[in-house]
Amino acid sequence: MDLIRGGAAVVVAGLVALLIMLPQALLGDGSPSRPDDSSSSPPPGADTPAVTTTDAPEDLARIAGLFVDFAEGARPLPPSGGPVDLYVRGHHQRRLAFGDLRLRSRWQLCPPGGYADRACPFSALDAVDDLGRRPAFTEEPPGAPCVEQQDLPADLAGLRGVTITRGGGGDCSSYAAVRLYVDEDDHVRAVDLVLAG
Repeated sequence: MDLIRGGAAVVVAGLVALLIMLPQALLGDGSPSRPDDSSSSPPPGADTPAVTTTDAPEDLARIAGLFVDFAEGARPLPPSGGPVDLYVRGHHQRRLAFGDLRLRSRWQLCPPGGYADRACPFSALDAVDDLGRRPAFTEEPPGAPCVEQQDLPADLAGLRGVTITRGGGGDCSSYAAVRLYVDEDDHVRAVDLVLAG
């Protein structure tokens, strides 16, 4: 009987130890877990897609690279911590709530009267995906020589910008650029699609 009680005590002690160690094993270092936030930006130095050229600062090039990954379907969300405003050539079209960012259909736009002889609907995601795997990132706004410079929408003042275009140039008939407006937390707050036509 003592052997059975002793064996039961060992089993109970083992179960208690397992219950104590299991959460630590699941959490890694025993620190409280954080919810998965796929929208947060990875630390500096994280992989970004190959680019032909970039004159954008490293942090903006990283954000642009993450947006390219999202446009190509490699990430579930863009690097954004909240809603994103969608523009076509500086004209506000819609605000996407954070919960709608993963829904590619919500990125589709069709401005009244169309735009640049493009068939509706179209989106900045389609434009980025059409650029190919080696886009160029620049701090310069979309423009010359393919489209006229545009004034920055007043509600985007104070945000940093990075433009995604086709690497290696190309002719103006196929010019497309996507300008990302980024806040101080490295989150994309607005996306402006600029097409020649």
